[in-house]
Amino acid sequence: MSTAAVLALLIVVVIADALRIRVRHIRRPALSTLNEAKYVESKIVAPAGLIPTKEEKEDERHAVAWAGG
Repeated sequence: MSTAAVLALLIVVVIADALRIRVRHIRRPALSTLNEAKYVESKIVAPAGLIPTKEEKEDERHAVAWAGG
């Protein structure tokens, strides 16, 4: 099977699955609900600019020590 045939088959499979999902949503919209995860504040520490200040370096040291690194 050539590469073009494999890609064409893959496109057909993706389109068929998209049609299946559309039909399912039209028939039973309650099954297609979207849920988002709750907001969680990031704990990533990074400098505000290119060169970190002393305070930012200290914050980074504390974050690395807290993470066990």
